[in-house]
Amino acid sequence: MPVSLSLIIPTIWRSTLAETLRSAVPQGRDRDEILIIGDHTGDYGCTACDRGIAMATGTHVFFCGDDDALAPDAFEIIRRGVEKAPDLPHLFAMKYGNGVLRGSFNCGEVSGQQIVVPRDMTKMPKMVSHSPNERDFSDWRFIQNVRSAWGNVVVHEEIIAILTQQNRGRML
Repeated sequence: MPVSLSLIIPTIWRSTLAETLRSAVPQGRDRDEILIIGDHTGDYGCTACDRGIAMATGTHVFFCGDDDALAPDAFEIIRRGVEKAPDLPHLFAMKYGNGVLRGSFNCGEVSGQQIVVPRDMTKMPKMVSHSPNERDFSDWRFIQNVRSAWGNVVVHEEIIAILTQQNRGRML
């Protein structure tokens, strides 16, 4: 089955959403989709991401915040990587501030915008944390749960996301 991508963008309707869309829309192919999901829960878009995963029709899902951007050629970078191992999740690199996050699974050194996950609902974890103490670490917890559910994650060096404003350039 050919790879199709579902990009999920949780939003609190910031003005930066337009720039996020300008970075994403031209990159999609016919069977790709972009799901913009309103977030009014205050949980950093986790509930919106879970709703987006449930609505997605692509073979793989990935995420971008409404104040961030996709790197040039992100869809093609993802597609090339995923086609080599379509049944596994893939972790790509991400640019933020003056740094680049690559290949780390450590808390504070990885973001949900780096992971591309096969849309297998029998394995897909929830993004929403059920512990109020873990809300700030929901991306990290999601990635850990993806890694646990699939048993392996393919790591890539290519950048697919650019965090433009997140937490003034620092990771949670």
